[in-house]
Amino acid sequence: MKTTVALTLYIFRAGGKRTEEKPFTCSDCAKSFSRNSHLKEHQRIHSGEKPYSCTECGKSFSCSDYLNKHLRIHTGEKPHSCPHCQKSFGRLYSLQKHMILHTGEKPFSCPHCPKVFTQAYTMQMHIRTHTGERNFHCSHCPKSFITSSTLQKHERIHTGDKPHVCDKCGKSFIESSHLQTHMRIHTGEKPFSCTLCTKSFADSGGLQAHTRVHTGEKITKVFSCAQCALSVGSLQNLKRHMRVHTGEKPYSCSQCSKSFSQSNSLKLHIRTHTGEKPYNCSLCDKSFFSAGDLRKHFRLHSREKPSAN
Repeated sequence: MKTTVALTLYIFRAGGKRTEEKPFTCSDCAKSFSRNSHLKEHQRIHSGEKPYSCTECGKSFSCSDYLNKHLRIHTGEKPHSCPHCQKSFGRLYSLQKHMILHTGEKPFSCPHCPKVFTQAYTMQMHIRTHTGERNFHCSHCPKSFITSSTLQKHERIHTGDKPHVCDKCGKSFIESSHLQTHMRIHTGEKPFSCTLCTKSFADSGGLQAHTRVHTGEKITKVFSCAQCALSVGSLQNLKRHMRVHTGEKPYSCSQCSKSFSQSNSLKLHIRTHTGEKPYNCSLCDKSFFSAGDLRKHFRLHSREKPSAN
């Protein structure tokens, strides 16, 4: 009976430890591999080539292993089970991250600072914040990045690719986190709550800006618009302002086809359908859709002459 043996080259270090030889080196970042096939897969990070496509959603990948892992999103397959609880995962990496909840182990230490990590890869990425190493270069502009995933997200700015699609309104986003924040428009979820009052917000930026009302903190960071000369005190306000330039209107009325760039504008509009007039004049029996309309109305009272006795 013949047995086929895959030969792998090894070298021996002092102390008898066996280390796998890596003769195949990437010309772009000097990373080395034990097999030429692994080098070819790695080089697609630099070239941007993604020959493996998902038949369900059209998303493309640089290697077949990434595609197979992605397909589990569609099939729901979760082959990696936790031995300590009932949870299971589609990716081995996700199971390994989950296991930390049970063990609490962080065996990888940064040689430059006291930080410790659960994964070697996470530690390597962190070390680059000390060394300044950025091996992943954008093919469209001079920017470079610490990780390939950050590069891929950045390149969508140039390509216009927005793979994360809202199933409620069809709007698409560059990053999954942007989609998650957007979904709160539809669900009404406001998970960021102020500890000093009852107000809640859909994102952390809104909460941070609101907290300054209580603390009296002065805004020191300025966010400037790339399209015009306007500067604002928070990233959230800059995002709102940018809709003036992009024409984006993410807030849609469920009663008619109208859309709005601001959530407050949508609230005011909805009152034209419901007839709600929550702002009441304290000097007469009139009520109004908005605080602005009430203020205008008050001016009429302030101009009234006192009646003659």
